[in-house]
Amino acid sequence: MKNLLKWKFVLLYLLGGTGYALMEIVWRGYSHWSMFLLGGVCFLMAGRISHLRTNIFIKSLICGSCITVAEFFCGLVVNRLLGLEVWDYTHLPFDVLGQICLPFTLLWIVLSVAVIPLYSKFDSELSGAQKILNKPDVVKFKAFAVKILEYSGRRAEVE
Repeated sequence: MKNLLKWKFVLLYLLGGTGYALMEIVWRGYSHWSMFLLGGVCFLMAGRISHLRTNIFIKSLICGSCITVAEFFCGLVVNRLLGLEVWDYTHLPFDVLGQICLPFTLLWIVLSVAVIPLYSKFDSELSGAQKILNKPDVVKFKAFAVKILEYSGRRAEVE
């Protein structure tokens, strides 16, 4: 059960990272590996925010703000510390050290209106798959498969 939960979060992380990188490719024509990593983190944050008991607009305001803070710290590491120069917002209004700016914060808030329900949908679908894998018939089949592999001389760990 714990293994399935880990894999669910890994899949959600990969979905978030891929989505973030694809948005960036559509927006500016290219992306960077660090944006994939950041996107996974931001998507998982959106998932945590999705559970708040408030309306989608407040959730989106919180989510967009959290993404902005995550981008700021990522920018400090990737752009300033490592010198990779992935992005520079110094030419945009209300920038902070060229790492974040007001226009992109507003964009993240707007995009969060779609991202939060999207996370919930993926989470729900993966939880449904997890419930199927824990049904008694499936558990019996997994045990049967392990016995067959052990009988054939192979060791197997099926969870």
